[in-house]
Amino acid sequence: MRRHRFLLTFSFTILIAVLGLATLPLTDEVSADAADYTRGDLILLTDDGGFPDWSPDGSKIYFSRVMEDGYYDVWRMNPDGTGQECLTCGHPRLPNKHQGNPRVHPSGRYVVFQVEKAQHQFVIGKTLTSPGIGRYNDLWALDLETGEVYQLTDVSPEGVSGSIIGDFNRAGTKLLWTHIEGRTDEFDDMALAVADFVTTPVPHLENITYYNPGPDPGWMEAHGWGPDDTWIYFSCTPFAGMTDMSMDICRMDFRNPTEVTRLTFTSGLKKKKEEAAWDEHANLSPLNDAFVWMSSQPYGIPSSTSKIVNELKADLWIMDVNGGNPRRLTFFNDPGSPDYTGERAIVSENAWSPDGTQVVMRVQFRDSTKPNRIYLLRLNREVATPSPTPEPSTETMHIGDLDGTSYNWRNKWYAKVTITVHDGQEWPVTGATVSGTWGDGASGTASCTTDQQGRCSVTSAAIRKKSGSVIFRVERVEHATLGYVPDMNHDPDGDSDGTEIIVEKP
Repeated sequence: MRRHRFLLTFSFTILIAVLGLATLPLTDEVSADAADYTRGDLILLTDDGGFPDWSPDGSKIYFSRVMEDGYYDVWRMNPDGTGQECLTCGHPRLPNKHQGNPRVHPSGRYVVFQVEKAQHQFVIGKTLTSPGIGRYNDLWALDLETGEVYQLTDVSPEGVSGSIIGDFNRAGTKLLWTHIEGRTDEFDDMALAVADFVTTPVPHLENITYYNPGPDPGWMEAHGWGPDDTWIYFSCTPFAGMTDMSMDICRMDFRNPTEVTRLTFTSGLKKKKEEAAWDEHANLSPLNDAFVWMSSQPYGIPSSTSKIVNELKADLWIMDVNGGNPRRLTFFNDPGSPDYTGERAIVSENAWSPDGTQVVMRVQFRDSTKPNRIYLLRLNREVATPSPTPEPSTETMHIGDLDGTSYNWRNKWYAKVTITVHDGQEWPVTGATVSGTWGDGASGTASCTTDQQGRCSVTSAAIRKKSGSVIFRVERVEHATLGYVPDMNHDPDGDSDGTEIIVEKP
């Protein structure tokens, strides 16, 4: 079932990743991880703003502010909160309705932002068309040298359509954003959009491509790029049965654009034995070694979509680029913390400083007369001597995914496990023989040999109905030229550890 974005008064913009890098490879020699960042000072920059982004040289913070007419405009300020100036107020070539959520081009010359259409289908109030929700929003570019603006997209003024900005790639040659396709049961039905950003003769987009990755695509929100442009990260609800409020941070590799790899595991699905949390607004550090993101852990999710504004709590978290070592950075909702203001808080959009030492974030205090504030969090990074880890190599292989299914036959049931084998660069391995054992309600051994997609399947013997689940464990993997490294086993779906999987009775 496709889903729609709920009527919110605050924004949710989303993502995540891990792969080789172009200029700064993800290796122990140049990278740390989330555990190497320690928290420093927390500073309030302004009590009236949101949707922050840094200039490439670190000299300015761009943000959005609600004006007296109830519409957003794009502003900028110095990193200490001084020197605030509006860039779009009363611009003669803009509709001068909602204009916000800026992203600065790596050259520093252009700012791309969302603009509500001058004319569109009637909506009640100004919330649905605000930058965080994005209905009937187009993308525009502002040339900071000339002051001229250029419309980049033109969504339909009818039905349910719109755009939410993602980000530029590091070179500034491509742009990622969220394309609103329609409306369904909870949040809007969305796709990821990627295009070439071309500046001559004037800024415009070319070669727009849309992606709907995952087994149950629907709601997703674009966040950013991996440093070598081979993957993007975003927030999504990829599985049937997930509420859109329990979104995960996800990544999509362009070589497998129909598949999703989750970096957080807060689906709230009982069959996956995961708690529910609202994970959104991911940002990859400039050093490519950690993600910060918004999470409602440990507070769970609102009791219903109608209670989001009144119940949601969220803080800033940090994790490794593969989703490991997640930990909390802010404690706005903890009465025992110096961060606590006495108000329920929602940390939302955020951005790293270019040098990777600071994160600027919007914190929403929905019960306050000052509901949108921008804070700056300083971070210290200490790189310890890395412990030895298996070096990714095409000479090694490992389990890249385990998926379990089950079915009934007469008075018994059977478990089936599909195994995917990858090499050290995560390419499928053909001709690998996988051997394993059944347990916990089933018994015996099983083996299979992978096909051209690196996959093969094993099926258990008949299982008695009184057994509610069984376990399959990979014992060894053999190949003519590749060596098996079990420590590298993983599962992008999070329903196993890559070595052992539990299969439930149908």
